[in-house]
Amino acid sequence: AASALTFALGSIGFAVAVARSGSFGRSVTRVVVIALVALGASRLVPLGLSFYVAAAAAVVALWPLAYALWEPRSTDRRARQTSPVT
Repeated sequence: AASALTFALGSIGFAVAVARSGSFGRSVTRVVVIALVALGASRLVPLGLSFYVAAAAAVVALWPLAYALWEPRSTDRRARQTSPVT
């Protein structure tokens, strides 16, 4: 039970970090955050359907993050747009 709670808290923290980073548009950010919270919550429910929910949530949450890591970026500083820190 303690490991499930720790995993859920870590997933929520990761979701907060993704939301605050501004790396995606509003709709993709919402989808990733919801999927990360669902991933964390899936560990708190009994076995059975939780494996399928966790797998689907992991795919939905992590594919946009993986794409953002591998997306080609401009090397020109002026061409990059940075979001202001709030």
